Amino acid sequence: MSGGMSARDRVMARRSSIAANRSKGLKTYKFKAGVTKFRILPLSADKTVPFERKFGKTYLKGFDGKSFFGIIDRSITYDEPSDPIRELIFDAMRQSPDDETKKHYQSMLAGTRFVFNALILDDKDQSPTEPVLVEMSETAFDTILSQFMIWSEADPDYDLAALDTGHVFTVEKTGQGIDTRYTFQVTPQKMPLPEKILEKVIDLDAWIESQVEGLEAKALEFLGRVNGAVGITTTIPAGALSHHTPPTPAPAPAATNTMSSAAVTSVVEDIEDAVIAEIVNEAAAAPEPTPAPAPAPAPAPAPAAPAASVEEADLEAILAQLNG
Repeated sequence: MSGGMSARDRVMARRSSIAANRSKGLKTYKFKAGVTKFRILPLSADKTVPFERKFGKTYLKGFDGKSFFGIIDRSITYDEPSDPIRELIFDAMRQSPDDETKKHYQSMLAGTRFVFNALILDDKDQSPTEPVLVEMSETAFDTILSQFMIWSEADPDYDLAALDTGHVFTVEKTGQGIDTRYTFQVTPQKMPLPEKILEKVIDLDAWIESQVEGLEAKALEFLGRVNGAVGITTTIPAGALSHHTPPTPAPAPAATNTMSSAAVTSVVEDIEDAVIAEIVNEAAAAPEPTPAPAPAPAPAPAPAAPAASVEEADLEAILAQLNG
């Protein structure tokens, strides 16, 4: 049987395809106000496989302050030399008639973000045994990684997300809108997980791909409307839509932007208010030399912080369901 797939291989391939399709279009989990407990999930039992994925997301926004369109930035996400939308934003910045308009375009440029799987342990509206996607800024994610570093000082193989050694984390969300702040902290409480939880983790690569797949032509059209409001004309680079996207009907309308400012008031419905608030928050803080949510000095891992722990009875119940 040369070159053929076994029955098991075919089943595994089909299940992988189903898992990938299931991940497309999923919304990321939004932490509620106050303190929430969660458990970061690995993507495999192999501790050398990262549990997270890096990506960049550009949020195009109209001058009305209401219209938004989100799309993956290829240069950050896939380490490609350039991103067509990013290049058009740079072009618009060069053509901006004043500093205010230039800053508006500059605030659209993508920043680095991270996404990973997690179990939310104490939200009555979310099952503690079903993985969700958690998305955060590079600054917030770095505060989590710093705690990984502290706990691995004595043992380089100690992993706060691994099946056997993973710990419960907490996040405290305070403020609203552009004043929203998140504080992440590892707790001393371990939460070992059964290997079968890995069957339920969400395919991060497929989810990221779904954030760009088939959307570039729409993004170019949206940007065309924004440009038209201030009389800016940009040209789509040759071959701009040749990667990561299936062929789409000619996006020519975006090449020459002549739409009136009234058209900019259209709102893209699939961008959630919570995501918009977070992006606006980060854009407002970008020009400052130091990030607003400065990480607190990392505590030594030894002291137990009882306020951050999950009740033993609750944890045992969650583990019983995962093992059931």
